[in-house]
Amino acid sequence: MEYRRKRLLLLIVWGLLACPSGAALAEELRLGGPMMVFQLVDEKQPEPAVVSTLAITPGGGSLAAAGDDHIIRIWNPRDGELLRRLTGHQDWVRCLTYSPDGTRLASAGNDRQVRIWSAQTGELLKTLPKHQQAIARVVYSPDGSLLVTVGFESEMHLYDGHQGHLVRRLSCPCVDNRAVAFSPNGTLLAAAGRNGRLRIWDVNSGTSQHEIPAHRRRIRTLAFSPDSHHLASAGDDRQIHIWDVQSGELVQTLLARSAKTFALTYVDSNYLVSGGSDNLVRLWNLSQSTVEHRLDGHTGSIAALAYDSESRLLASGSYDTTIRIWNLRRVGRDETARRPFSTQDR
Repeated sequence: MEYRRKRLLLLIVWGLLACPSGAALAEELRLGGPMMVFQLVDEKQPEPAVVSTLAITPGGGSLAAAGDDHIIRIWNPRDGELLRRLTGHQDWVRCLTYSPDGTRLASAGNDRQVRIWSAQTGELLKTLPKHQQAIARVVYSPDGSLLVTVGFESEMHLYDGHQGHLVRRLSCPCVDNRAVAFSPNGTLLAAAGRNGRLRIWDVNSGTSQHEIPAHRRRIRTLAFSPDSHHLASAGDDRQIHIWDVQSGELVQTLLARSAKTFALTYVDSNYLVSGGSDNLVRLWNLSQSTVEHRLDGHTGSIAALAYDSESRLLASGSYDTTIRIWNLRRVGRDETARRPFSTQDR
């Protein structure tokens, strides 16, 4: 029947995991619990798609993912129902972002094109003019008024988040920019890339507030703390740095010796999640500078993380072609999702 054709065939791992003795987790900040693991195989493509980007709507009702098969897929992350399938990109989709109200989804990548979709219907609302080079990241401002892109160009593009016209261009730290982020209070914007330098701007004036030689190698990911006081940066030098955004001073370093870090997301101001080249998702306790929890299961580098604070769902996407959904409400030991599997995208 039609309902069944629209659903992914999923292996759902439901497990109530035991609470570790002596666990010092904040109340309700709980890793483990029910997990969902899924992998797509497109009817027209025998090999499953590499996952390079994820985005989750406020409230966790929809999860968008895309990668090297040029297709954007949107699911209900709680039961795995495939809600819609968006086509139109002509090359690898590198980045996705939902507008803060969850009504629009922006996508971009190697075809140098930003596309804006209706999150409710999947209708293509607008296609922005082509960039000169591939686009690595796209992000909405917290109020949805701006849409920002960075990539393999020396300039950042700031577009009107509703109408799509170009508002401003800002000079970036290098010509290979892999990361961009807004502070949650909407006042600051940060970008970084290949040369390891981090630049922070005032959003209203467009003036540079800090230019920081942050890392010895390429920076791949940035994340502001929920209170907007700190900015986390990480990449190829296997260190995660935490910066005070007002002073520009380094306040903390986390050593991820076994991995390059490709993705960061804050859970709250004391907990940071990272993923990278050693296939592990780590939950860092910032007050103790320690890894408090690890999530195993991926067999390839973790390229993307997406977290929703309301539902407390964490999604991880990997070059191993799987997406894993973790429920942070429950307590569990270091857990392995043991049986990756394939599904047919219909």
